[in-house]
Amino acid sequence: MLHLAHVYRVQDCAAACLHALMGTPQLQPETVHLVYSLLSGATDLPGFAQLMEHCSNHLHQQFGNLEATMSDLGLIDKLHKLPHAAVLALLEDERTEAAAENTVLAAVQSWLAHQPERVDLQQRQQLAGAVRIPQLEPMYLATVLPRIPWLVEVSSTC
Repeated sequence: MLHLAHVYRVQDCAAACLHALMGTPQLQPETVHLVYSLLSGATDLPGFAQLMEHCSNHLHQQFGNLEATMSDLGLIDKLHKLPHAAVLALLEDERTEAAAENTVLAAVQSWLAHQPERVDLQQRQQLAGAVRIPQLEPMYLATVLPRIPWLVEVSSTC
């Protein structure tokens, strides 16, 4: 409803939707997915920054520890269902934790493997930019990195 209110410039409805969402302490995963999917370009929407921060907090609560996320099949499945904008926001969030940068790349690789041709070159470049390549373990750099085709493609276009 918020998306339609924004598209058709029904400000009272948009304000009511934002108020309702902001008053919800625990957002449903589907709601976060829709906010990142439908509203990521709606930066002119009053209250947009606060809503994105609210969604970012929810993402962090659920997926902020990448070690825990990648070791829980239920969380991995939920991670795979997130839109690109949400995954990128999670990876760029300074609160996101990982014991090693290898886990960050493994999370990106896993997410990409479950996106049937919905991720373009620019989006892959953004995801690659969220991985601190120099922080990868040397053995990982030497053996795993060269076998990741999307990352090789992205690095060859830079």
